[in-house]
Amino acid sequence: MKAVFALFVLVAVLAFSSSASAQSIECQLCRFSVNFIEGYLAENATETQIIKYLDAICALSPGSFAAQCKSFVQQEVPALIQYIINTESPETACTQLGLCFTAAKENFRAKNPKKVTDNN
Repeated sequence: MKAVFALFVLVAVLAFSSSASAQSIECQLCRFSVNFIEGYLAENATETQIIKYLDAICALSPGSFAAQCKSFVQQEVPALIQYIINTESPETACTQLGLCFTAAKENFRAKNPKKVTDNN
């Protein structure tokens, strides 16, 4: 039942950010994962169990998002668990992994897009 609820929350979060950038989607996924992981760590779940639970949620996700979700879980969740154990906030953990930006960085990026140069 927790997995179904978690999937519902994940889909809702992603639906609200569907027009957002890929970085923003990764940031939302990261924050969702941190909150999910915190709950399972409070129940003394192991890293392996948490990854298994998140993989099950990813498998229930729609379309191509399932592969992106599973990749995120395999690549980022072990580090997220360590950040949570070290009592980092979701924002801090996700920023340190490069999945979220602080408001100042986001404003800078919006005002200063990368310029493509022609090397011919």
